[in-house]
Amino acid sequence: MLLQGHERVPLTELKGHTLLVAPLDWGLGHASRCIELIHFLKRQNAVILGITPSTEAILKNAFPDLKTVAIPALGFFINPHLKFGFSAWMQLPKFIKILFSELIWVRRFKARCPELSCIISDNRYGIRHSKVLSIMITHQVNMQGRGLIQVINSVHKIGCKPFNQVWIPDYKSPKQALAGLLSRADNFHHSQFYIGPLSQLNLECAGTIEKHDIVILLSGPEPLRSRWANSLVARLTSMYSSLRLALISPVPLYITRSHPSFIIRHYILPQPQVLTNLILNSKCVITRAGYSTLMDLNRLNKPKALLIPTPQQQEQEYLAHYWQQQGWANSISESAWNIKSAKELKALIY
Repeated sequence: MLLQGHERVPLTELKGHTLLVAPLDWGLGHASRCIELIHFLKRQNAVILGITPSTEAILKNAFPDLKTVAIPALGFFINPHLKFGFSAWMQLPKFIKILFSELIWVRRFKARCPELSCIISDNRYGIRHSKVLSIMITHQVNMQGRGLIQVINSVHKIGCKPFNQVWIPDYKSPKQALAGLLSRADNFHHSQFYIGPLSQLNLECAGTIEKHDIVILLSGPEPLRSRWANSLVARLTSMYSSLRLALISPVPLYITRSHPSFIIRHYILPQPQVLTNLILNSKCVITRAGYSTLMDLNRLNKPKALLIPTPQQQEQEYLAHYWQQQGWANSISESAWNIKSAKELKALIY
């Protein structure tokens, strides 16, 4: 669990604060991984949740008793006709605009809420204040990849510098590191701490539930998420005569292809206990290689997982390769998934 077996960090000393937690709204991974942290913090602090339209449901469902405030939404959109990296770079002006809108929003919020004494930002560079203890959560302190990765690392380091502390959700020991080299950089910030992996899932919630052959965890921005869901179902129908599938997604999906002998259950933002039991009672999990999902799999000790990283997303490509090297999961590229024979895929899944 959180902080077990790790150095004593300021997290354990946060008491009596009025505290704002603001996760990035690029997908739901940042919000979901903050859930365990929020449970820990609200025991001895007054916690306010910074939400956007895309994170509102998951955070309000988890904490109906906590006060929420609307923070600037990222509004990130991947153009399906462009490569992922290029599409992201095209939106750099939008990121800069959001950064300034965050800084302005925090100043105004501090004026309305003078008791605010601590801010915890999960990968939001502008959610900070010079007169408030400001903490950045990030697992990427040493990004891996090609092209302009060193420039990106430098920009990321500059963006985190104004924060008082940086918390890294990974094990302190390099041998246990779930993020591999991504979370290893001794000189990234003058006050950085490893707080251990974060996950909303808990083995103590394990129980019985309807069994499925495969659980598919669908994540990432639209329209890539829906397209990927339909391609997975189409490929599986070509491999199996019958199958029990559980599709987990943050929003309803329309599956255009099915099979008479396929049983497909669609779960939208299931409660952590339900998601825990779905994963534990499946033969295999198919998922993207987002770090929050990997922390969930680690928490449940789920070795039967097939990672299919989002194409052109270098972080996921690195993590999928690293986890396969460590023997923690199998991985395959999306292009290989689309052309591999049914026999090879079955061996990979089971």
